[in-house]
Amino acid sequence: MEESKEQGSREQSSQEQLRQRHLQILDECLQDAKMLAIKHSVNSDENQVRLAIALFQKRV
Repeated sequence: MEESKEQGSREQSSQEQLRQRHLQILDECLQDAKMLAIKHSVNSDENQVRLAIALFQKRV
């Protein structure tokens, strides 16, 4: 029983670390997408989101 709790705790910790890493990558993608959209004169919120999603999918 104790081992099961410990394993669950480790699994939850790993999931939280992965979530934090994905949020960090997503933030980087949003920043990069904004720079790219401005650079290529396609600076709209919709274009930034599409670029960020594409970048995120490539990076994870």
